[in-house]
Amino acid sequence: MFRFLLTVICSLLCMRAGSVAIAAEPVAVAPQAAVTARVVDVRKIWDRAPHNAFTDLTRWRNKWYCAFREGQGHAGDIGKLRVLVSDDGVAWESSGLIELADYDLRDAALAVTPDDRLMVLGGAQQNLSGGRETGTFVSFATEPGQFTAPEMVVPLGRWLWRVTWHQGKAYGVSYATPAGKPFSSLLVTEDGKHFDALAPQLLGEGGWPTEARIRFAKDGTAYCLHRRDAGTNTAYWGLSAPPYDEWTWNDLGMYFGGPNFIQLPSGHWIGAGRLHGDGGARTSLTIIDAQQGTMTPLIDLPSGGDTSYPGMVWHDGQLWVSYYASHEGKTSIYLARIEFDEREPSAGIGSEAIDIGSRRELFVDQHLIDRLAGASLELQRPIDAGSVLEFDLPWEGPFSGYVTAIHDDDLYRLYYRGLPLAGADGTANESTCYAESHDGIHWTKPKFDFYPTDEGENTNRVLSGAAPDTHNFSPFLDGNPQADPSQRFKAVGGVAVSGLHGYVSADGIRWNKLRDAPVFNAPGWVFDSQNVCFWSAAEGQYLLYYRVVPDGVRAIARATSKDFVNWSEPTVMTYSDTDSTQPSHHLYTNQTHPYFRAPHIYLATAARFMPGRRVIGDAQAEKIGVHPSYFGDTSDAVLMSTRGNERYERTFLSALVRPGIGAQNWVSRTNYPALNIAPTSETEMSLYVNQNYGQTSSHLRRYVFRTDGLAALHGPYQGGVMVTKPLTFAGSQLTLNFATSAAGSIWIEIQDAAGQPIEGFAKADCDTIIGNEISRVVTWNGSSDVSPLAGKPLRLRVELEDADLFSLRFQ
Repeated sequence: MFRFLLTVICSLLCMRAGSVAIAAEPVAVAPQAAVTARVVDVRKIWDRAPHNAFTDLTRWRNKWYCAFREGQGHAGDIGKLRVLVSDDGVAWESSGLIELADYDLRDAALAVTPDDRLMVLGGAQQNLSGGRETGTFVSFATEPGQFTAPEMVVPLGRWLWRVTWHQGKAYGVSYATPAGKPFSSLLVTEDGKHFDALAPQLLGEGGWPTEARIRFAKDGTAYCLHRRDAGTNTAYWGLSAPPYDEWTWNDLGMYFGGPNFIQLPSGHWIGAGRLHGDGGARTSLTIIDAQQGTMTPLIDLPSGGDTSYPGMVWHDGQLWVSYYASHEGKTSIYLARIEFDEREPSAGIGSEAIDIGSRRELFVDQHLIDRLAGASLELQRPIDAGSVLEFDLPWEGPFSGYVTAIHDDDLYRLYYRGLPLAGADGTANESTCYAESHDGIHWTKPKFDFYPTDEGENTNRVLSGAAPDTHNFSPFLDGNPQADPSQRFKAVGGVAVSGLHGYVSADGIRWNKLRDAPVFNAPGWVFDSQNVCFWSAAEGQYLLYYRVVPDGVRAIARATSKDFVNWSEPTVMTYSDTDSTQPSHHLYTNQTHPYFRAPHIYLATAARFMPGRRVIGDAQAEKIGVHPSYFGDTSDAVLMSTRGNERYERTFLSALVRPGIGAQNWVSRTNYPALNIAPTSETEMSLYVNQNYGQTSSHLRRYVFRTDGLAALHGPYQGGVMVTKPLTFAGSQLTLNFATSAAGSIWIEIQDAAGQPIEGFAKADCDTIIGNEISRVVTWNGSSDVSPLAGKPLRLRVELEDADLFSLRFQ
């Protein structure tokens, strides 16, 4: 403890004194948690050149890319950089060969720029007067396989070895090669070509600093793993807070060549590089204590001889590592997959337990998850069950939309905007139409005499002549136990100039405006899509999620009310993938609603809108008969979730529902989901999606998911593990909604809060779970009784082999 305090004090004093601080001496502290690693697979992916070496690895546009040098030997010839591409990490082919006349290109480094280009960085070396001088070149690909001619961006004499993009800027460390001033510099760029020195003398004391890698933690802290080739030859670990011009360093006490490192979802930092031991050089993984500045060897990869220079990517619950080695005779490129298991979880014993009571928990977010090893959260794909409702009546038409689906006991209700002609928001041509069903599959359109046609024909319109409220009229079944029976149904509708008006109904068919004044208003560009409201049993209040457009990007805000009339000051929602109030794409609708089997979880089946992303041409548009103003954009459906706070979890960035085959599915404002997911049998649930917008074939389509099956905790055939955060429960049995293959299995181990198996509930005690069921009671040694553990802080360790877990519940 004294040494640790002394280190911190010296570091702070040094930081005040200048831009670089060297810790007094490394503190030999074990990592915060015991981590074990297992090589799942390793394979040779390239050996076609006489010498194949110095790799990097990344994912770009859902494909793998691996880059490395091809040459005659380790150095001294004219090397070229080969870029490979793969869909699955198994079968690889060349995507490009980058060469520069008279230069030996070395040490490929890959990065993806903020504007989605593949960036290839590398050393460009020349033999000048007998000494090899190295500068840095860059090449970009905007399309696969199309690389720009390499450009020198750092002149001979300084080598920028790697870069990391963070908040729109790329940071990297350059060093002297080999003559020149023995210090490294921290460089920064916004375009990948023009670099400025942020810290001109980053590290230079006690040795020749060479290769370095920078990474950033979620809190913005920068970490640097820095090789040194003089003095003690030991690597250094640095950390810095924004603006990254002052650094604190710790000596890691061991040599580390070709250094790279990455942070696992559990929070642990894993290093990869060349270590030396009794058996010679090998490529190894280490665990790094980021705060203490210590490094401990973890596992060796199959390697030896001329080896190292790993690329590192975390994907599908595994660490993928590219590297080169000559242990099989010829220097070749290898790709390894590694799984991790932290038996002592990252959250401490004192962590506050999450009380889940007897609520059902889905795997749409990481709310309960402490760590994953080999397992992953996977978005599920629905079954297209076809069209269920055509918008074919004269007062409905091509621009029908903003659908709401309500499951009301044994009756299913649909509400949607009827709009036969394109026009401005709030046109008098808009009305609210209605359909109903007894199974959610076969629908009828009842005819009422409330709003007949000019010829006296009854219609299925339940609201008309109420513009602009019928532009986006969105009802809900009020679950408030204190609600007036005459107001069993409520709704909101309106645009920016009108505000949102409230409506009420006893039967869901005959609607009355609650009052002349709007119940909610807000300034700016708001409301002009489907704004949704519901009673939250979990929060005991009404919630409103509505359209806002901060900074020109369509987004979502939230307000609350106890009485549906008086509302709180709104809050603009944030998103986990951007950590800001601006989503990664326009969200045209939000469709936030409580999930019917777990109402404390609000699901948002939002419409993701891609303005200006035109897919079909004029001829295709004419052929399908889409309105001329409605084929310049595309859209699809995505899944988000929230638990009653001001943040959406974007656990999955892929589409929940993709546009279908055919030009008719690739027009503007189509593929918009209806509000609410509805159960349509004991084993399935339905999501309705508005399609073929702006066309005479405009209709509502049904997509079917397994019950609870929007997402799953997935374990591959090789196996995977999920460990929860500490939790408490109420009940006497644990039930699972799950599916395995014929060869697959699931085991549930109940642990204490410290991560130790509880006697009688270890994995070995769990009766193997095989099958495909919506509800299966888990047993240990033939008994399902977990009541003695109720109310006590514990963890669940779920092990899956070729299996999916959709939900769990104590009951």
